[in-house]
Amino acid sequence: VAHTVTLGLAAAGIVKVRGGWVEPVIALSLVAVALENFRAEKEANQHVRLTVVFGFGLIHGLGFAGALSEWLKPGEGFLPSLLCANLGVEVAQAALLAGAWLLTLGWHRTKGYRIVRGAACLAIAVTGTYWAIERVGWLG
Repeated sequence: VAHTVTLGLAAAGIVKVRGGWVEPVIALSLVAVALENFRAEKEANQHVRLTVVFGFGLIHGLGFAGALSEWLKPGEGFLPSLLCANLGVEVAQAALLAGAWLLTLGWHRTKGYRIVRGAACLAIAVTGTYWAIERVGWLG
């Protein structure tokens, strides 16, 4: 829902994204979520997590708008194009989540899973940090 809102607003020209701040913030959102996954479930506050996810969704929508700016133009057919673009993103996310769920079904309670999950979260955090630094231009 969140990225649909900002994708639609930006693609319609209502919200204008200036500068290169969106991509580094998207990369940092990956870092934040990856690191947050290290918290124990009993410590996690679901309301806070949903609020953070919604906020990051707003930022990700701005990123989608930049990537889809040539395809999504205000005018005739805008709403169907926006809905199709969003549906494509949602279907891809659902497919990835379903695949991950199937791969971890029955495995998620083992020590091996916790090790792989921790390593994957750490790899995502490191990669997101690299991407953020790269997109800010600190790597030359």
